[in-house]
Amino acid sequence: MAEKLRVMKLVARNDVLPNLTIFRFETETEFVFESGQFCVISRGGVKRAYSIFSSPQDPYIELLIKLVPEGALTTQLWDLSLGDEVELFQPRGRGNFLFDPTIELHAMFATGTGIAPFRSMIRQYAHEGKWKFYVFHGVSYADELSDCCYEMLEAKQVIYVPSVSRPNDERNSSWKGATGRLPEQAESAIKQFGLTLENSRVYACGQAGMITGIKSLLEPMKFKIKEEKY
Repeated sequence: MAEKLRVMKLVARNDVLPNLTIFRFETETEFVFESGQFCVISRGGVKRAYSIFSSPQDPYIELLIKLVPEGALTTQLWDLSLGDEVELFQPRGRGNFLFDPTIELHAMFATGTGIAPFRSMIRQYAHEGKWKFYVFHGVSYADELSDCCYEMLEAKQVIYVPSVSRPNDERNSSWKGATGRLPEQAESAIKQFGLTLENSRVYACGQAGMITGIKSLLEPMKFKIKEEKY
């Protein structure tokens, strides 16, 4: 069981959609973590784990969370007002899903809120100019893509490719970008950007089906894949 470290206070929230919110919290004492890790938070005795959306150098903790209808914790989080508090437990996920600084090129595949650890990594490392990031972000609807995701385009070292999986839905009628599911894009991405076993690392975070599809395609090519299922 995780040891409770501190209480954190809600200082801002960005409601991307009625069911998708970026929560920003602050703690009185420093919260040390590595990009790619997740934390456990609790309110009303209910605990859940969330990947950290902010980076270690940010003076706050951000979490990108999707509302689960009748969810024991998310329904409580949606009722939070500024100044309300939640319990914060120590970061988790050391090892397998952390950024690998020994590799030059990083291909990142995410569905929905699975983009969180990748944004954290990019905010921490992209400014150093030592690595190249190829980020493929799949959502059902274009309005699920927040400005915080598009901000990754500001870094010259980042190529961000958002896509929608339901291009014919009326809700996506104005979408002009990529379409289809991520496993369908992975093979062409490998070829387009010249990713090889020697120069690249592949990460996949989000839906289990997406991760299975990525692994089925790339593991026979001997790519090493870091994964985090939601």
